[in-house]
Amino acid sequence: MRLSIVIPCHNEEANINKLVKAFLASYDNKILEIIVVNDGSTDKTGNIANDLRKKIRKIKVIHRIPPHGVGLAIREGLKNVSPSASHVLTLDADFIKNVPDIKHFFDSISNYDGLVGSRYLHSGDLIRYPFAKKFANRSFHFLCRILLGITQKDLTNNFKFYKKEIFDSIPLTSSNFSINAETGIYPIIYGYKIGEIPVKWIGRTKSMGSSKFKLFSVGPYYLRVLLLSLLIKCDAQKIKKA
Repeated sequence: MRLSIVIPCHNEEANINKLVKAFLASYDNKILEIIVVNDGSTDKTGNIANDLRKKIRKIKVIHRIPPHGVGLAIREGLKNVSPSASHVLTLDADFIKNVPDIKHFFDSISNYDGLVGSRYLHSGDLIRYPFAKKFANRSFHFLCRILLGITQKDLTNNFKFYKKEIFDSIPLTSSNFSINAETGIYPIIYGYKIGEIPVKWIGRTKSMGSSKFKLFSVGPYYLRVLLLSLLIKCDAQKIKKA
């Protein structure tokens, strides 16, 4: 296993150092590189990332110029994954308490092309999760099930452990949080075997900084991904019939 980890960061000074060190403390022998994508931070995120790079040879740091957006940051990070990586993990910088969950990914990945950390496999796995976001999430996955026949429960979570070839093959175009829908839905449409691992979602406290996700501003972009997924599925079926 040669794992590349991609972490998009915007004003994550409270989290990035802890997250990187937690990963290395637990999985150093499996990690090829950790790519920190500093996406226009106005706090000390960039300086902290640079200090980590000086001390730890496995750290790569990308300082993005405008335009900014988490989708653009993830796409930039994926473009810089080493060709020698076998797998890629993407996750948010505040997932510090989820680092132990990665062990379950390692234990199960041999049975799949990719795994998603799912907050909805068991009850009680959502802590401080806003009702509006939960309602929107469940509604989106209901549409995925009805329109696309997809049964996975939490494809829009940015906690994905995939073979590198998946990210190399799927068309990513989103500039914002809707990229998480693209990375969840497209691999399934393209025929990859995607499983789910139960994880807890723990809302940010004040000490961890504020969330950048704005439901009503990004909602239309998720619907756009759904429509594009329908087109991709229809094209794939036409090719299969031909």
